Amino acid sequence: MTVKKIAKGLAKHFVDSTALLAIPVPLYAAYETLLLGMKDIVSFTSKATIIGLTYAGLGFLVSEGRDLSKRLFGLTQESPERLQKKHDFFYFATINIPLSIGLYIYSGETDWKKIALGTGLSSILGAVMGPVNGYIVDSARDVVHLEECKRTAYVKYFKHINPFLKTSLAPLTVAASIALTAGIYHLSSDKSISEHYKKQSLEQKIEIEQR
Repeated sequence: MTVKKIAKGLAKHFVDSTALLAIPVPLYAAYETLLLGMKDIVSFTSKATIIGLTYAGLGFLVSEGRDLSKRLFGLTQESPERLQKKHDFFYFATINIPLSIGLYIYSGETDWKKIALGTGLSSILGAVMGPVNGYIVDSARDVVHLEECKRTAYVKYFKHINPFLKTSLAPLTVAASIALTAGIYHLSSDKSISEHYKKQSLEQKIEIEQR
């Protein structure tokens, strides 16, 4: 494998991972803290963990799994949109179940009712957002010139827009996702994140003084 191929593979992994995180992260943060009542620190830890795992390799597995699944079902970007959307609907709904259960337990959630509700919504959101996520991944690859997107809507509405504007969509989307997630945690009445780090800082200070 040449250096060029390795570089392209890493770039594809980074782009796919970013595309997979952009929309789900703020959505899950809002549901968990504002509706489900999870502590901020649990929600924040689960989001930080999934982001870390995604860039560490999980994003590659999810993305490559999707590509493999599409090939197994004989789907290409030129297949009818209804079939591609149906595939992504079921694909993302399915993979979100084990991922969510593992993340909530790792993040410290012990209430199985909340874990079940969070996992259920994760699967539902995965199904609803699956077709959107699939489109974002395929479009992002084209925007950064990694792989041509031949999907109907993209070719019709985005393929030929101003190159600078098209390239700007990627960082703008990431910035919007980060700002929205931060705003959601700010709106949450639970202050466990700041309390957690204040307590951690105090414990470290005491430990240093005792040495």
